[in-house]
Amino acid sequence: MKEKVMLRLRFDKADLTADQYINFCKNILKSLMNFDSYFSDFGSWNLQTNSAVYFSNDFEDFHNKVFQLINDENIAYINPNSEDKDLHDHSISPFGFRTYYTPNSMVESNANISIDVSPTSSSRSSFFIFEFPSERIEEFINSQFAIALLKHLQTILQPIDGTILTKPFFHKVNKKDFDPPIGWITYIKDSLKIKEISVDVVKEFTSNGVILVLKENCPDSNDIEYVNKAIEIRDFLEVNQKKNW
Repeated sequence: MKEKVMLRLRFDKADLTADQYINFCKNILKSLMNFDSYFSDFGSWNLQTNSAVYFSNDFEDFHNKVFQLINDENIAYINPNSEDKDLHDHSISPFGFRTYYTPNSMVESNANISIDVSPTSSSRSSFFIFEFPSERIEEFINSQFAIALLKHLQTILQPIDGTILTKPFFHKVNKKDFDPPIGWITYIKDSLKIKEISVDVVKEFTSNGVILVLKENCPDSNDIEYVNKAIEIRDFLEVNQKKNW
C-alpha cells in the first residue's frame, strides 16, 4: 500500500480546561495501549523547542509534559480572573487545544496521532486523526482489524462520524465542507441516513450508528470502481441532507 491511510473521527466541540483536555488525551492513549502492542508507549514533539518528548509508561509525567506542550505565550487564556491571561489547569483556550503523539520509537520521525478539541465558539470541528504505520500497514488495513480499532475508539470519543481512507482518495471523492467524508470504511452516527442506500456495500448496524465497508481490503485511489461507489454514496447522502433542511 503506497498511499498513506488515516483514520479520522469527528466529535463534538467542547470548552475544555487544560486539565480536562490533558486527561482526555491520557484516557485515549491508555485505551489504545490496551488495544494493540503497537501502542505500547507514547511520546510527542515539542514544536516550540523542536525536540522529542517521552512519557513514562505509567503516565506519571504526562500531565506536566503535555501542559508545557499546550502552553503558548501568545494566547490570552480564559480564566476566572479576567485579567489573568496565563495558562493554568483551570484555563480554557479560545482556540481549543491540539497535541500530537506517536510510539516512542517513532517520535523523531513521525507523529501519527493528533487530538484536536475545538471550543464551542469555533467553526472548526474536533478531530482525532491517526495515520496508520507504514511498517505494519498490511495488518492495519485488514478490514476486521480496522473496524475493531474504529469501534474501540467509538467507546471513548462518541464520534459524530468517522472514516478510514487515503488522502488522495479524500480529494477525489469528498467535497469541501460536506460531512461525513466517505472512505474505505465510514461510520455514520445517524443510521437512518443510510438505510435506504442501494449501493452494494457491507453495512454493519451498531447501537450507535452504522459502519459502511466499501471493500474487504483497502484499495488505493486509482481503483475506479471503489471511487465511483464512494461518490454514489456521497451524492445519496448529500441529496438526503438537502431534503432535511
